[in-house]
Amino acid sequence: MEGGIIRTLYTMEDLRRTGYGCPNPRHGLKLLRWLAKSGIYFDNNGIMRAQFQYNQYGFRYYSNYENILPALQWDQEYFEVGNLNSDGADALPYSVRAAYVHRQGNSYEYNMDRIVVQRRKKSDEIGAVYITEHSRWSGTLNSQNTFRISPDLIRSLQSSSRCTCEGLCLCFCLFIIIFILVMVLLGAISAR
Repeated sequence: MEGGIIRTLYTMEDLRRTGYGCPNPRHGLKLLRWLAKSGIYFDNNGIMRAQFQYNQYGFRYYSNYENILPALQWDQEYFEVGNLNSDGADALPYSVRAAYVHRQGNSYEYNMDRIVVQRRKKSDEIGAVYITEHSRWSGTLNSQNTFRISPDLIRSLQSSSRCTCEGLCLCFCLFIIIFILVMVLLGAISAR
């Protein structure tokens, strides 16, 4: 690996702690849930398989020029999805694109989340799934906020019946609000 250690997320709690795709108007959690439910399946041997093609849903080749992901073997390639300006991205579900479609102004957060999938060339076999985001106002991915998604977490996302994405964002927002309230109360108490 060239870019350092990438932490693997195994549980929904691990995912929640990263803050990925939160808060609105970010779309990463919705994108990840869609990919797990509609873009990936597990074959009889437990191998992840892609249900998408290049350019479908905005999937495009990713060169890893930042070297934040592991170096590829000769028969592997990376594909990126999540750029809502990419050709084909309008085929993503409306729930993933809604905040972007109705955006007001030019807020960076509307289109910063990305998912990178490592695939075997000329095959639908998926070797790894990574979540990441663009560094603020740049075209590079943020190595500090890049995580590998374990197959078990993909399965959890596939089997969840409620919209985990909104739930995770809501939990994160509630945590921030409670944290601010506690800090204000502590400040008021210490001022007496």
